[in-house]
Amino acid sequence: GIVFTGQSDGKVAVIWNRRNFIPYQYSEDNAATWKTLTPDIKSIKRPHDPEYDKDDQAIKFSKILKEISRKEEIGDLEFPDSYNNKIFLKNLKKSGNIIANNAREINLPQLQTSGNIDAFEATELNLPQLQKIGNIDVLKVKTLNLPNLQKSGYIVAHNATEISIPQLQIGGNIDAYYVKELNLPQLQKSGNIIA
Repeated sequence: GIVFTGQSDGKVAVIWNRRNFIPYQYSEDNAATWKTLTPDIKSIKRPHDPEYDKDDQAIKFSKILKEISRKEEIGDLEFPDSYNNKIFLKNLKKSGNIIANNAREINLPQLQTSGNIDAFEATELNLPQLQKIGNIDVLKVKTLNLPNLQKSGYIVAHNATEISIPQLQIGGNIDAYYVKELNLPQLQKSGNIIA
């Protein structure tokens, strides 16, 4: 952050990262006298403020995503419900289940095979190389375009106005209540289709 003296504000500290801020003294009389604080080291290391916890989770998962983005294959990946950022894994080709119910966007441009994908709140889904998947639940995606998908379990896309899966041959149930356009020209075997 920065520390400065304002013309009418007096001495000012602007702090960007609260984690690094440890107060040692404070004044109640415009710096005429100072009272000393003895910081509780335990509370500084692990503050009991929910805002800190949210920050910790966001930092934790951004580090995890950075590490995973280098990998081509991972097992299951489950994000906490508080995670609502974008997910971009540029090299991932094979994964287990991906549970990211509140992520805004899922971008996995190289993914070919996956277990289930649950992304209820995602409004954008980019899986151009996906060929095989377990189940997929995307409740807010408007256009579900999976150009290379050939085999799937059930697909739930309630709010999609367009579903285009031109290579799909074997699928489970497809639930798309408000779909206006459904493109499944290669479909040979499926469960129920609700559109």
